[in-house]
This record gives sequence, structure tokens and C-alpha cells, in this order.
Amino acid sequence: MAMSAAILSADILTRWKADPACGFSSPLSTDQNAILKAQADAIAAAVIAHIASFAAVTVTVASVGGVTTGVGVSGPGTGTGTIS
Repeated sequence: MAMSAAILSADILTRWKADPACGFSSPLSTDQNAILKAQADAIAAAVIAHIASFAAVTVTVASVGGVTTGVGVSGPGTGTGTIS
């Protein structure tokens, strides 16, 4: 499963609310919850953007059968991908 800012934000918010060391008393007011959610959203978006900007994936295939050798036909090459 790909990590998204929404999933990470929800996880951060859940952990903040559950951890007594964070000092939040239950139930949170609507304003308190909105402030914490906005902070969790901002942190999650920054983390995901940082990971995506530095992500690099290299795939090496040791052996492939049933293909024609040669560059441009089916052989060594490079490619790019996206993180979603």
C-alpha cells in the first residue's frame, strides 16, 4: 500500500490523541481538533513531499527468458516511474 499524506496525517492525529504524554484531554473541542488536524496534515504533507523528492528506485533483472536480445528490441535500458 502506498503511503499518502491523508493516511499519514490520520495516523499522526490518532497517536497524538491517544498518547497521554502529548497532554490533550478528551474530548477535544471542535477548534482543538481542527488545529491538531491542520498540524498533522501539514507535517504529513511535508514528510511525503520530502520522501517523494528523494526517492529513487533501481530494478535489476538477473535473467529473462523468451525475449530477443539487443538494445531497443528487448534488452538493457533505463526508465522512470512515479510515486502515487
